[in-house]
Amino acid sequence: MSPARDTSACPVLTGPNNFQIWKLRIISKLCREKVLRVVTGEELKPSPGKPTSSEDPEITWILKDEKAHGII
Repeated sequence: MSPARDTSACPVLTGPNNFQIWKLRIISKLCREKVLRVVTGEELKPSPGKPTSSEDPEITWILKDEKAHGII
């Protein structure tokens, strides 16, 4: 099974009864996947512009954002 499809570590949010455990596990998974700072707003989307290296920071941020959405 691919890591993107691994849902065993995170329970499904069913309501207020399991919110706290769901929240802790989601935060842990987002941290492991290195996308938590995107979710919390600590890592802001870069302004579009000419990339200074071979890697476009805006594309990198978008990919992290999409990964975080997939996890949540």
